[in-house]
Amino acid sequence: MKISDNRKIEELQKEFSKTYPNLSIKFYKRAHKVSQGSKPAEEWSEGLTIGEIRSKKEAVDFQIKGEMTIGELESKMAENMGLNVQVFRASTNNVWLQSTTTDDWTLLKANK
Repeated sequence: MKISDNRKIEELQKEFSKTYPNLSIKFYKRAHKVSQGSKPAEEWSEGLTIGEIRSKKEAVDFQIKGEMTIGELESKMAENMGLNVQVFRASTNNVWLQSTTTDDWTLLKANK
């Protein structure tokens, strides 16, 4: 899965969830600390493009791979693109949990 400036947040979210059906990804205005969650009020609107929200404007070729840990994905997106993201995983009864305690899991493991 590739990330580029002209893609809308909602497109990336749909593609991410198609690849990892038990995970979702959200984009936030502020960074969160390790093992802490993000506040819903700080979530970016899904209609915005990646180019509109990222703080680092230099060109990068960033790809999301299943072998990445959740923490690695979140930190690399912040470091390389200036994007604050939080991965959520599906729990029982259709409840989505922020991955605060599972940041050391790979995307593939968290998706199972």
